Amino acid sequence: EGVAGEKYIYKRRGTVENQQSHSVKRPRRIRFVMDCSGSMYRFNGYDQRQQRCLEAAALVMEAFDGMEKRFDYSIVGHSGDSRCIKLVNFGEPPTNEKERMQILQEMVAHSQYCQSGDNTLGAIKQAVADVTKGYAVDDENDENCMVIA
Repeated sequence: EGVAGEKYIYKRRGTVENQQSHSVKRPRRIRFVMDCSGSMYRFNGYDQRQQRCLEAAALVMEAFDGMEKRFDYSIVGHSGDSRCIKLVNFGEPPTNEKERMQILQEMVAHSQYCQSGDNTLGAIKQAVADVTKGYAVDDENDENCMVIA
């Protein structure tokens, strides 16, 4: 058959034995920690740092739209006032453009009126605790992730 030009002679036919091993048993948890400090608002006129942060947050929300079965994500902010400003909770992603825009507006409003200071390390510690909450430490499928921006 190979000499005659048949290209499917090596194709394996039948059912896959272990088909469930490739499926996601539970969604991967991802926590995005965004900077919502006063310096983001203050210096935005110089280098557009807040604009880039907002664009990154919008990109994240757009990218994960419709991927709820594979990924469970959360977005929080940190500033001088707080180490954990909840913007998007796990299991509650924004469903439309209006909700996404409200989250971005909340980030801008917080950075405009917050106190000076830095809670970056506290935000990272809080993110680790929140992402691993409810999961065993030695879990084989522990594929949780954090992104600090």
